[in-house]
Amino acid sequence: MNGDENIRQGINNDIDRFAEVVKSNSKKRGIKWDDLALIFEWTYEIERIRDYIKNEKTVLKDHHKNAIENAFVTQQTKFDLNTIMEYIKAAEF
Repeated sequence: MNGDENIRQGINNDIDRFAEVVKSNSKKRGIKWDDLALIFEWTYEIERIRDYIKNEKTVLKDHHKNAIENAFVTQQTKFDLNTIMEYIKAAEF
């Protein structure tokens, strides 16, 4: 199964999530299928990151957590759970 087929299957499995992605990005000029697919996948990555932060004993303070939450919007799709894990590891003394 190729990448597009995986995305189509994911959309079929969670059409409401995809509809929300389309709705919240419909006003963006020049948005393409690839952009919507990437943002759709990003919504799952956000969940993985939030779960990790919530369930993991970390050294993160509230301001770190707030910075990550802000980055979900300002740096959308430009980082992943591995980036956050590396960030947390670097923050430990």
